[in-house]
Amino acid sequence: MANPPLVWHFGFDITAVQEGNTSYLLNGLVEMENPATPASPNVLTTQDTISFYAFDVTATGVSGYSPISAIFTFSNAQTGQSVPCPFNTSITIPLSGNTTTDFQVANNAAVVQIGPLPLAAAAGKGTSAMFGPTTTYRQWGILPGLQISNRGRFLFNVELTVQQGEGGPKRTFFVDPEMIVGGTN
Repeated sequence: MANPPLVWHFGFDITAVQEGNTSYLLNGLVEMENPATPASPNVLTTQDTISFYAFDVTATGVSGYSPISAIFTFSNAQTGQSVPCPFNTSITIPLSGNTTTDFQVANNAAVVQIGPLPLAAAAGKGTSAMFGPTTTYRQWGILPGLQISNRGRFLFNVELTVQQGEGGPKRTFFVDPEMIVGGTN
């Protein structure tokens, strides 16, 4: 039996201290029930659907930065596992603005590149059970609902680049590899 819709939240904070050239995304999986609650990736099963959203969680409020590109990488986390990704890698993924993207599979990894995203891409307002359920943040839908179709254990990494206005400074944020334990049913 599938779980309620799930959303992986990524939060970038422009004022966060950088270590060298590395900036990290806050992140977590959220079960979208009423109320939305943090969830554990080890409860994922086949037929579950996950969407991916970015939030501007800068403490000073709106930073003026918007996502301009994202790279999602999935790879095997288990010896002998034949599929690199919990999702069907042969699908075409619809994005905003009538564009699409595809998984690129090579070297035991599946990569989805998104972007360049238009700076005018709709930024909504929303709350996040991960970052403060009573605070409203600017949010962007980065990757629409993908259905888990493969069983296994997968490593998941994200690289999100944001930019301040047209031609302004850019900053890239990363997620330390996260384990997705998916498709147990």
